[in-house]
Amino acid sequence: MTKKEKADRKRERREMAEQTPDQKARDWFKRPAGVQVMIRAQAEQIRDTNKYVAEKYGIRGDADGQDRREDSE
Repeated sequence: MTKKEKADRKRERREMAEQTPDQKARDWFKRPAGVQVMIRAQAEQIRDTNKYVAEKYGIRGDADGQDRREDSE
């Protein structure tokens, strides 16, 4: 990390400290820790499921939006 990047990060942190967090962030931090862990675990399961389905059916994440499956149907 360069000196300029470090200085930028420090400046950004100072600016963030001066602002109050939005309501959604405050609500998130008021939740019990167990709920936060469960939500993160659920998000991880969804990512794993998407990865499994993509591998099973040969779906690639091409940016052009065309359907390119490994085996033609």
